[in-house]
Amino acid sequence: MDNEKEGFPITAIREIKLLKVLDNPNVIRLREIVRSVGFHGNNYKGSIYMVFDYMDHDLTGLLERRNYKLTLPQIKCY
Repeated sequence: MDNEKEGFPITAIREIKLLKVLDNPNVIRLREIVRSVGFHGNNYKGSIYMVFDYMDHDLTGLLERRNYKLTLPQIKCY
C-alpha cells in the first residue's frame, strides 16, 4: 500500500494493533474500533473511529497552560 489513498494507512493499523494489546496505567485504554459505512456511487469510503476511555484533558493541553504547575506525582505519571 504505497499510497494512503488506496486504503487504510498501514501506520494507523500498526497503532491500533499496539493500542489493543497495550496494558499500562499511564496509557489511556482503547475500548473499541467503530467503522461507518460509506455511500455507494461516490468517493466516500466511510470512517474509522477509535473509542477510548474518557479523560478530562491530555498532557499537551496541560503543558500549554502556562499558569498550571504539575506536582511531582503527576510528573511521574506522565
